[in-house]
Parts: sequence; structure tokens; C-alpha cells
Amino acid sequence: MTTINMSHGNAAGLTTNDPAVRVISFPLDFEELYEKYPTYADADNIKIGTLKKGMAIYGGCAEVLTACTTASVSNITVTDSASKDIVLAITPGTAGIYMGSQATGDMFDVAAAVTFLTADLDIWVNPGAVVPTDGKIEVRFIAAQMANF
Repeated sequence: MTTINMSHGNAAGLTTNDPAVRVISFPLDFEELYEKYPTYADADNIKIGTLKKGMAIYGGCAEVLTACTTASVSNITVTDSASKDIVLAITPGTAGIYMGSQATGDMFDVAAAVTFLTADLDIWVNPGAVVPTDGKIEVRFIAAQMANF
């Protein structure tokens, strides 16, 4: 009996590939947003990108790349199109990294930390009560395309 090992590449013309795990980044420049939409308000949701169905999402974070200088700017949040929290209480006036929320019902719930997408999922930023007029953030996800359907 022949043993065919396909665990690390090609065998007899057949190829096996693991889905690549990568970081997906969605940047948001509040100065650019404010220039284009100077009347944007705290109740607005800003779509910054879409995660595709078939992806497994392993984690997320937000980084304040350039601090906002707007006086008394409030916390901003990142949610998905199902209104689940992703990253909470981002202080845009302070550079730093904020990890994904793991409270019950959030996208990265401690009970089900990996999220498998069965439909495309929009990613939204809510600017908070005092909207930023400058500064930059980037929201990142660790993801693998597990299926194409």
C-alpha cells in the first residue's frame, strides 16, 4: 500500500493550499471626511469597508494613527452591519491601539471568538457625540478566506 503525503504541497500533480491568513485594513481620515461632509453628525454611521462572506475573522483592533485635535472630541466605536460591537471607546485624541471587544453579543464574543461570515459584513464607524474633524484611524482584522460561495 502506498502512502501519499499531501500535507505540505504537491503530490502527483494535485495541489493543496491552506487559505492564507492575512490582515485586512480599513483606514479612515477624519479630515478628509470632514472636508467632503462638513455636516456629518454623531448619529451618522460611516461605512469604511466590507468583509466578504466565507471569511473566518479571528480578531480585530483599531489604531489611532494621527490624534484628533478637535476640542472635547468623544469616543468613537466600530460596529458591524448587524449592530454588533467590534471595537469600543476609541479615544481619537490619543494615539494608541484598541483591541476588539469580547463582551457577550459582540463580534468577538468570548464564547465564540472566531466569527465565520455567511454573508458580506459591512464595517461602520460611529463618530460619537462630538465628531472628529481631523486625525486618522485604521481598523484591522485578522482573516482567512475559508470558502467561496
